[in-house]
Amino acid sequence: MEDRRRVFGPRSRDFPGRDVVKQERSQLLAVIHDCYETARTQHRLPAEATGYCLGLLDSVSSLAINITLVSSGDKAADDLERRSLDGMVVFLTTFFPGLADWEAVHFLRLAGADLLGAACIILKDRAMETTSGHVESMVRTALKCAAMAAAHPDPDSLVDAWLALSPCLDHAVTLLAATTPTVALLRGLADGAAADIEMGRAWELAAYRQLGITGGDDDVPLYHHTRSLRRALVDKIHRLYLQVLARLPRSELRCRYHRALLAAGSCYGPCSDPGSNVVLNTVWYDTMFPTRRDQLELDVLTTSVLGRVACRSLCGLVSFLCTRYGDGLSEHDAIRRLLDADADLHAAARDAERRGHRPCSSTREAYEAAATAARHPYATEQAAFLDSGFEDAVALLPAPHELITSENIVRLAEQLSPVPAPQPVPPRRGTNLYWAIIRLRRRRFRTHEGLILSLVKAALAEQHDGDGYELHVICCVSECIIGPGFMPETEDVVYHVNFLARRQQGPPALFFAECSKKGPATLCRLVDMPPPRASLVRCMHCEEEGGKIIHPASAEFHGREKEFEEAARGTFSLSNRDIIGRSEIAGQRMSPQLREDAIYEDSDGASSDDDDDILAEADYDDDM
Repeated sequence: MEDRRRVFGPRSRDFPGRDVVKQERSQLLAVIHDCYETARTQHRLPAEATGYCLGLLDSVSSLAINITLVSSGDKAADDLERRSLDGMVVFLTTFFPGLADWEAVHFLRLAGADLLGAACIILKDRAMETTSGHVESMVRTALKCAAMAAAHPDPDSLVDAWLALSPCLDHAVTLLAATTPTVALLRGLADGAAADIEMGRAWELAAYRQLGITGGDDDVPLYHHTRSLRRALVDKIHRLYLQVLARLPRSELRCRYHRALLAAGSCYGPCSDPGSNVVLNTVWYDTMFPTRRDQLELDVLTTSVLGRVACRSLCGLVSFLCTRYGDGLSEHDAIRRLLDADADLHAAARDAERRGHRPCSSTREAYEAAATAARHPYATEQAAFLDSGFEDAVALLPAPHELITSENIVRLAEQLSPVPAPQPVPPRRGTNLYWAIIRLRRRRFRTHEGLILSLVKAALAEQHDGDGYELHVICCVSECIIGPGFMPETEDVVYHVNFLARRQQGPPALFFAECSKKGPATLCRLVDMPPPRASLVRCMHCEEEGGKIIHPASAEFHGREKEFEEAARGTFSLSNRDIIGRSEIAGQRMSPQLREDAIYEDSDGASSDDDDDILAEADYDDDM
């Protein structure tokens, strides 16, 4: 019988050829040159006038306003055009995580060198939306970085001018279109400094200018850039797992179900929403394959294990769709359908069928491909379970946005329990060295967990004392090395942490904390649980480590602005390409064995008395 399963895993980076990149950059430079010519003719600007195509309007209008309001120094015209291009690329790569320079050039060319127009196309391409607070903050940072990359002599003046104009863009456009001189009136608008940048109207105008590209139901006409879309989808799936952690009861999550969730909590399955599939798969796995060990309390779910389960789910979702609908649905198309559906498998399948794809494999085969791609410990058994439907068990799950109670979990486990009850999974066989390494990693994990737990509790008590919050679970930790020269005597280790905490009444809330070993927490803030399509504030340090920490929009923290400005000036230690590469390596975790997994290994009571001697004899060094 023909095997129609199509199994997809992490992929290497996909780049266009050098000739394509060079050609697109040359084409974009020609468009920018036309913008300069049009601005001088349309707005009657002197030939020697200098400025940059950086702002919140179309490139011609932004250039005219910058020439009128913001001095750029005496630069040659051809150099200004190239610098404008460099600045526009940095604006986009600062605003959007994981966006390569060549992708930014492509989107800018597609948008006719319209800076916010290109951003609108990328937002649609990644199924993202502008989110108040986060977007305004990142636009301001990106605009300053763009001016720095363009070697503007006074980047702050450019940012301040657009900050003041942002609430009155329609008026500015009207003044530019007037036949009489408008310099004094434009300067009058710019003199009324705004408290913060206002982006609502800017996005509306940009979207209107790009209707020919982003309008309607058709896909954006782009070449396949699957790599960056995979990252955007992993980000959406990660947020889904944060929501699931907030819904699960604290005791069951900390003492029992963390093992099954991290090993087998896939977001594909028969339920109508991905979060419920995570819960169904988690409880089924724990019921069918129980551990021999006593209940293991866990307060910290590390970034690496959450990243792995999100990546595995992505591979499972893509493999299900590509197997179900055959060769006619490419990996790229499957990821696009999942992005548009916010990682909802059944919504993505309906979208695929609406576009003319028809099932050519059974759901059993599709689930087998999904479980294999997701590296499920018992792929065949999971596929059989999911294909059976288990309608009675699915009906026991609360609505997607309701909290799951202990009673819900008990009833679901009873419904899924086989008769007779399964035996615990036997311990893995290993050498004395293997078990010595496992115990070493277990001790180190517990030490690290204790440190993070103490820092988070201190931060919560210090900055939210009296609010009645109780820690639910710590769900992401990113370690940042801060200090000049990274010398041991000057550096500091700063942790960026997301955790869930709840009051006696109400659901768990998401927090962000910045903690240091050297002193009290510098920041501990409530942050909104991000919707799947939200655009969020970025952190250079967390992305460098592959972390997916949710940061606050209205607070300063390490990695927020200074590091992006250094990158724009070319003085940061890593390039945009380096950061994307590092983040991809961390974001494509599929390893069957992470160091954190050691806490789940059952050493069957083996003695640890000789561990030090065994490790020393093997010259083992575990840099955790």
